[in-house]
Amino acid sequence: AEYEFYGVAMSGRWGINAIAWSPDGMRIAFANNAGDLSIVDASMTTSISLCTSCASMVKSLSWSPNGQRLAAGRDLLAATTVWDTQSGKLIKEIRKGGSRVAWSPDGGTLAVLSTQLNRVVLLSTTRWTQMRTLDLPFASSHLSWSPDGRSLVAAGASGSVVLLPLDKTAPLVAAPPIVCKNSGVNVYLV
Repeated sequence: AEYEFYGVAMSGRWGINAIAWSPDGMRIAFANNAGDLSIVDASMTTSISLCTSCASMVKSLSWSPNGQRLAAGRDLLAATTVWDTQSGKLIKEIRKGGSRVAWSPDGGTLAVLSTQLNRVVLLSTTRWTQMRTLDLPFASSHLSWSPDGRSLVAAGASGSVVLLPLDKTAPLVAAPPIVCKNSGVNVYLV
């Protein structure tokens, strides 16, 4: 197959560590292993640098549904940062130890996964206050919202997946895993 070369968004000897399309498909956010965080337009002709040689490596990126903000989950116990995608200014630094981030479909909640603490913190994006903490039954490294925003799913290198229904008010308790047929994946319903 042949591919047309469009341009270079980030160059150098550092590999790309995280990448995410904007919801409108017009921009792409990149983070590299040196801690640089940039947004480029999809034609690769203009860019905005959000952070150069940030204090710690960005592990995940998540755009707000309206594309006005970008959350960057950082390595280990470092702060999660939220950026204005038009001005490039830092909006919020969140010290919840999150290395994986995901915006809710309505944009009202930011889920911050601490891979070291095995915990998800749900933050209100209007006041940046903690709404809820979800302890996970195993080490997780991936996080995603359901399209209706009523559940989260977290997964880890162990091959386990946990479904987290958010409309329950009871504390989360890990149930014995259900092994999905022919997949080798353990699914925890909590």
